[in-house]
Amino acid sequence: MRLIVIPLRGFLSAKERLREHMPDDARFTLVREMATHVVQTAMEVGPTAVLSRDKEIWSFARNLGAAVLEEPLSIGTHQATNPQHTLNQGLDWASGIANVTGATVLGILFADLPLLTAEDVEELLAVDEDQVHLAPDKSGQGTNALATSLPLGFPLSFGQGSFTRHREAALSASLTVRTLERPGLAFDIDTPADLNSLESLRAEKKHTTNPQHSNHKSNHKNEKPEKGDSPL
Repeated sequence: MRLIVIPLRGFLSAKERLREHMPDDARFTLVREMATHVVQTAMEVGPTAVLSRDKEIWSFARNLGAAVLEEPLSIGTHQATNPQHTLNQGLDWASGIANVTGATVLGILFADLPLLTAEDVEELLAVDEDQVHLAPDKSGQGTNALATSLPLGFPLSFGQGSFTRHREAALSASLTVRTLERPGLAFDIDTPADLNSLESLRAEKKHTTNPQHSNHKSNHKNEKPEKGDSPL
């Protein structure tokens, strides 16, 4: 079984970097719409669970038909000033739940990927045993999505600069690493500039996926497998 986990905190507490550039109600709507899109897209591919400690998020996820992982309040209690540490602890807990309930593959997706497609999710989850798929953000520094066989063989380290940390940790554990550079996995919303880019990227994506414009070349040209410290 493959399980997709989407961590999601409260809608109003998300995307705080946009607070000075848009009203709270508009930011709430944006975050909720993106989360709805990501959850529904993930559910097209396989079992999906939303990880949160927020009861409003629990209701939101269940109304969409997703499972809920009710994150214990005790996670990250001593790391209140470090939300990334709390996030990683919560995902570690979720990976343990997934493992003991029979999942063989864990996929982690963040809820701010407005261009995400079911094909992106399917490609992310297509991992073999002892393999890790990493999807960097548009800067190439963060990790927007990750998939690996279970049990988890390396520490999760989401946050600034996480792509390099995840890659190095997985390679050190002798896991095969495959980098997925796909627009639907890379483009996230963090800044006003991202919002300004969204419509043009949607238009470009629609154009390049139109069968009339397809050159039938493989999508695998931007996927980079690595094994241990040596190239394949």
